[in-house]
Amino acid sequence: MLMLRGFVLTQLEMARQYWGKDFVVFLTGGDANLVSGIVPDARVVPDLVFVGLAMACPLS
Repeated sequence: MLMLRGFVLTQLEMARQYWGKDFVVFLTGGDANLVSGIVPDARVVPDLVFVGLAMACPLS
């Protein structure tokens, strides 16, 4: 858990160095809820990959 949180915090710091405060964080996948507490402004979208696939490859 500490490694996961450390990774997320490091990535946030790198994003701030690149873009300042002008970016949006999306947390995806099964571990999204594990780190949502340390990134309170993040958007939690567990199935973001499937949403993208549905848009790129509609069944109808």
